[in-house]
Amino acid sequence: FIAGNLPKIFQGGWLPLLVGGFVFICMYVWNRGRTLMQRKFREGDQ
Repeated sequence: FIAGNLPKIFQGGWLPLLVGGFVFICMYVWNRGRTLMQRKFREGDQ
């Protein structure tokens, strides 16, 4: 299945992969930043 669909990536399937990768990176950075901010705020409370 994967081998049969690999040529489609070069015919236009790269765009959804690029958009999905961009969304994933945005969500990861947002989540990581929120986690780090929560740690800093908790350290400040003590």
